[in-house]
Amino acid sequence: MSNNNDDAISLLLTALRFAADKHRDQRRKDRNASPYINHPIQIADILWKIGGVRDVVTLAGALLHDTLEDTNATPEEIQTLCGVEVLSVVNEVTDDKTLSKVERKRRQIEHASSLSIRAKQLKLADKICNVYDIAHAPPLNWSRKRRHDYLQWSEQVVAGLRGVNPALEYYYDEILAQARHRLAYEQENVRTFRVGDRVRHPKKPEWGLGQILACTDKHLRVFFVGAGQKLLRQEKTLLARLDPQQAQNRLLDDLKISSEQKVIGYQPLPVLIERFLHQYGEGFYSESYLKTYRQARISAHTAMQNYLNQTTFSQLLREKNYQEICERSVMIIETAQVLSDIEKISLEEGLQHPAQQRLFAEKLYQFLFAEQAIEARFNAFVAGLMQMNAAHWRIVTSFLFITYPETDILLNPDIIPLAAELCAFNLNYHTQPNWQTYRQLLTFADYLAQSLVDMRPRDLIDVYAFMEANVTLLQPLQK
Repeated sequence: MSNNNDDAISLLLTALRFAADKHRDQRRKDRNASPYINHPIQIADILWKIGGVRDVVTLAGALLHDTLEDTNATPEEIQTLCGVEVLSVVNEVTDDKTLSKVERKRRQIEHASSLSIRAKQLKLADKICNVYDIAHAPPLNWSRKRRHDYLQWSEQVVAGLRGVNPALEYYYDEILAQARHRLAYEQENVRTFRVGDRVRHPKKPEWGLGQILACTDKHLRVFFVGAGQKLLRQEKTLLARLDPQQAQNRLLDDLKISSEQKVIGYQPLPVLIERFLHQYGEGFYSESYLKTYRQARISAHTAMQNYLNQTTFSQLLREKNYQEICERSVMIIETAQVLSDIEKISLEEGLQHPAQQRLFAEKLYQFLFAEQAIEARFNAFVAGLMQMNAAHWRIVTSFLFITYPETDILLNPDIIPLAAELCAFNLNYHTQPNWQTYRQLLTFADYLAQSLVDMRPRDLIDVYAFMEANVTLLQPLQK
């Protein structure tokens, strides 16, 4: 390597070390408060890569261009370390801070055309960096109008710099156009975003589909299926608004976001799946899963088919053998292991008297096998259980769940509301059994079944178990 090259590298390293020391406690005013030294390094990089500048004095000047203006550096220090030529360039691009901001900005416009070639190129690269940052990483307290005004002012300054380096000028024009486009896009979004809009974040595809929950001039609160709630700055966010017909989503259609204290809180579905598979390596086909969640319910389903199928049930009704129906019903429910101790006692006490046994037997048969619409059958069964003081969610739904696991599901008050909370699904839950809540649960179960299709759930026993397992696994973590 020649001596000239050695001298050039030595000068640049000296300038860089001096600038890094002087700017060591300074930060840019962007949201990330990035180290200030990044800015002069970026200017030197643009001069080298975009402008093709190989003049070491210009590059050293770029590294030092803010030291006199924004640090305690002195002209004597710069001259001693880097020479008279470098100091001259730095002096040319240094504003007089004894003047007002308005006057300093006016003088930059006025003096731009009279700067040296070195200073003009440095100034161009500086404006390129600043214009880019104004669009993509502006100071936190800058309004959109202030950012727009800066772009206008920078263009006036650059007008006096033109003719010095076509590559830098072309790059400035590109960056300026992009910045104006971004600000215009942001302004359009502020005017047109509405609560309920479906959106995607172009830079966060893993967040998935989102829905606007609230919007102000400065912020958007958005719920993303893959990430939960996010508070985004209007000026920093370029969300893509979607056509409602192309952005349908069962979860967002029934989204529930509450300001109340959450017991568990939203968890994206991929996280729930990962947690489930971590616990049960083969998913719904793991031996430990089968033993924990499926075997008892399948045994109850088999018992229902053997001992209270429609033919057997109707025969027992014709024989008025209501007690036998009740005993078989209790046996099947106990096999499923879905009722709490209090609910077992409530059901057994409600079936002590012959009149109540008949009421239960007839209502249960109609509930399971009548051709009436399910809503009417559901409401009639709940009314019958209320007469027996046994109208609990698990009692109401367990018989459907055991008899028709392909289409019906258990509503366990200790599991389902928390599972809905995990998925931010609006269950419309009430402690008193009612058709509206159960209908929402069926919608929720269908949404989960479709979302878990790659795990091959056999029926809603598996879907319910997925909810139960996740709630059970999470609850200890909340304590």
